[in-house]
Amino acid sequence: MPDGLFYGSLSAFGDMGECLHVRAINRRLNGKLEEYFQGQYCALNIRFKLPPKPARYSPKTFLKNLTDEVPLYKHLLGDVSVGYFYFTPIRMALCVPSTCTQKDIQTLGSAVGNLAQVDVAVPFCEKLKPTEYSTIQLIAMGILAFFFCLVLLGTFLDVAPRLLHSWVSHETSSQCSEKDKGMSNNVALDILLSFSAFSNGRRLLSTRTAIGVLEPLHGMRVITMAWIILGHTFFYKSYVLSGGLFEALEYGKSFPFQIVLNVFPAVETFVAMSGILVAYNSLHKLEKRQGSFNPWSYFLHRYLRLTPAFILVSLLMILLPLTGSGPVWNETLQPFAKACEKRWWTNILYIGSWYHREDMCLPHGWYLSCDMHYYIIAPVIFMLMYRRPSVSFALLAILGVSSVIAVGVLTYMWEFPPIPMFVDPDPDHFNEYMSFIGYRPYTHLTSFCIGMATGYFLYKHKTLHINRVTRLLGWLAAALVNMTVVFGVYNWNAYEAPSLSVAVAYAALSRTAWTLGIAWMVVACATGNGGFINKVLSWRAFVPLSRLTYLVYLVHPLLILWHTAYLKKPFYITQFFVGYVYLGHLFSAYCLSFSLSLTFESPFILLERILLGKSARQMGYHPEKTDKISTQDFSKSPDSLPTKTFENGSSTCGV
Repeated sequence: MPDGLFYGSLSAFGDMGECLHVRAINRRLNGKLEEYFQGQYCALNIRFKLPPKPARYSPKTFLKNLTDEVPLYKHLLGDVSVGYFYFTPIRMALCVPSTCTQKDIQTLGSAVGNLAQVDVAVPFCEKLKPTEYSTIQLIAMGILAFFFCLVLLGTFLDVAPRLLHSWVSHETSSQCSEKDKGMSNNVALDILLSFSAFSNGRRLLSTRTAIGVLEPLHGMRVITMAWIILGHTFFYKSYVLSGGLFEALEYGKSFPFQIVLNVFPAVETFVAMSGILVAYNSLHKLEKRQGSFNPWSYFLHRYLRLTPAFILVSLLMILLPLTGSGPVWNETLQPFAKACEKRWWTNILYIGSWYHREDMCLPHGWYLSCDMHYYIIAPVIFMLMYRRPSVSFALLAILGVSSVIAVGVLTYMWEFPPIPMFVDPDPDHFNEYMSFIGYRPYTHLTSFCIGMATGYFLYKHKTLHINRVTRLLGWLAAALVNMTVVFGVYNWNAYEAPSLSVAVAYAALSRTAWTLGIAWMVVACATGNGGFINKVLSWRAFVPLSRLTYLVYLVHPLLILWHTAYLKKPFYITQFFVGYVYLGHLFSAYCLSFSLSLTFESPFILLERILLGKSARQMGYHPEKTDKISTQDFSKSPDSLPTKTFENGSSTCGV
């Protein structure tokens, strides 16, 4: 049995690498080698015989009844640890000859299990074999290789003239300049230049922003993204890989640790910011264009801004199982990879949020699906804001209240908890909650509506004079409300889930309360009432990191899953260990996102401009014009992009 079983160390993997490299070889008299068999690694899942799991149960209430039916578990029920055995097996492994089949091992395991009164299953047997590639994996590798070549070629075409400029004469440079002017309409060259890693890198790392940008949003994006990664680092861990799992139940009784356990409000911040930006920027454009609105440009811009990176990460998910192996490698990565192989097209159509969590390609892509839904209905609202503000606010109120009612009704009908609770870690319950509440567009619509109303307010009020007392009360109220939303779940995570009525109230109102606090923060900072908080959120160092937020959101779950799958031994869960791993995930996510942005995201932003008729050279590929380029085009939200992002200038050759 695994060491520390009664403390929640549920696995004893052995050494998979050693097993797989075992060879039984006979040297014949003629000198030839003959392999009898090789090592084969077989996993065993051992489960105690428990009563059927109810559709709804709370470990502390239901599992107390087990002592009468299964006296063996009496000593386990002090901290309801036995509840984990409903969804987490004891994992052990055997190293057997490759001549044995998985069915042979299953027959042997079942016979031994019957004697010990436990259920034994053999989920997989694995031996060394050549890597096999599916058709879609080969296509994915081809696509990635193609774009990598484009980056190399585009970078060469961009950098070579800069290097030549260091030694060519002024006369030659002038001639080159004249020649370059004649090439400004070369669409093929413009497309290649848009893939230049050198120029795209300079733009990504620039701390300059365009005039009129809501600068506090940069800091809010980065901090919120860091919070989301922290929560995912803890929640994405495999129970099978965890040591001291039952002792980790005590973390729910840590008041500060609620920040990790209740990360769910963070996404409402992103939804609200999306609403703020789409209203704020669209109203400014309508004013500039005297109420004229081009829906084709509006939707095309959004689609081209989001889709390439979304497709890229979907392809990476399909390829991820090819990058290693381990005792839990396939069971961790294959479900996600197979879902993407079957349903990658749902990401192109942005309908993934309507699928069950286990059927989604990139479950965290639900946010993009919801965001696209909101973006589709947004023109109706901001056009009314521009022409009939009172009607638009009535519509926002109707949509917001409908969202609150829908969440409350669903929570009541399905007896859902207010949020996925730490005292109920059953993955089936989590998947069901996220599939019907967490991932649905109607759940977060209130946050988007409040965001749009906030964007309208900022459009009307560039500055706002608020007296010191009112300002202080506003900040205190916002802080109190948001802290209540985050830390108000303490008793539920530490001890017992709330009653159904309390769960309905929190589920229905918490998103609204949180978003109102965020709305105050944005308004106060953007209108000159933010003080020190505004200075922190508007810190220039946040600007480059903010531009990477979209890709960081997309790639960080892949890094967490890859790290989890790659582990060869169980790890002992401690807050220090999780925090240390979190810092690695955070750093790796930004590094990988920077690389992918150079390859996919930034080039497609420029390609969109080319589709609209502007050459790459007109968009900033000029030596002396590089530092004059507005960087707003690389901000997190596509709503924040101005109509003209790059300044025009005379074309010259070399830098």
